[in-house]
Amino acid sequence: MRFISKDPQGYVPISVIAGFKKIKALVHNNPMLAAALRTSSKLVVSGDGKRVKRRHPFTESDMQEFQSRIVVAENLPGDPSYQNLMKIFSAVGSVRTIRTCYPQTPNGPGPATNRSAKLDMLFANKGLKGMS
Repeated sequence: MRFISKDPQGYVPISVIAGFKKIKALVHNNPMLAAALRTSSKLVVSGDGKRVKRRHPFTESDMQEFQSRIVVAENLPGDPSYQNLMKIFSAVGSVRTIRTCYPQTPNGPGPATNRSAKLDMLFANKGLKGMS
């Protein structure tokens, strides 16, 4: 959203998309990525192949719907492993993504070194609408 809002036409640089870990594993250069994105029915690649945007712009309603599916859970007891969290949250709905966010140190970004610091967990879950 940060990149979309910076560009008056809603384009995002292909280099941003190419920087995602899963994309890096699949595509080895930006022209190859642009060619792959051109096959999408939901995206538009700029003529120079350096930017991409949604065919239908992201609306405020889309943003509200997306945010209504996010649940943040802090200080969970027990083992915060991916498998345990999937088991816990799958009991109430269909879990699409689990992301673990580590607390930041007082001196800057990065995981806190204090053993007593608890993990912050971010769960994006379509099945938990309205529980944010």
